[in-house]
Amino acid sequence: MRTINNLEELKIERIRLTQKKMNLEVEIESDFKEIKHHFSPARLVPAGISNLVINRNHGVVNEGIGMLVDVLLRKVLFRNAGFITKLIVPMIARTAASNYVSDHKGKIINWVSDLILKPGKKKRQADEVYKADNIYDQSTADFYD
Repeated sequence: MRTINNLEELKIERIRLTQKKMNLEVEIESDFKEIKHHFSPARLVPAGISNLVINRNHGVVNEGIGMLVDVLLRKVLFRNAGFITKLIVPMIARTAASNYVSDHKGKIINWVSDLILKPGKKKRQADEVYKADNIYDQSTADFYD
């Protein structure tokens, strides 16, 4: 803290403190905007959903794939096998499938989002090829009744 001896020093100190206050306000505002951007729902929700859906330990997709592999191997492929085969092979396959899903979760999420967001794209492409070949036009008769 400075000692102020006269009116001029007081005015200079007051200007300095006002400028310091303004600089700190600008810095706080920029920090707040940065924090707000970092924790925005648009950034947090996809990561949260991704971790909820596909997680190495308890993701919904991992559990579903694991159960599917388990049921298929135990009930379909190894239904007449011995106890040890029914116990060990599905467990190994379930772990391998779960690890594969965890390692390739980006590809899986993109594939699922493509299925959901673009359901009619393949059909439209097939129709365009069909129309482009001029296989069928209005002058062609239909013999299906």
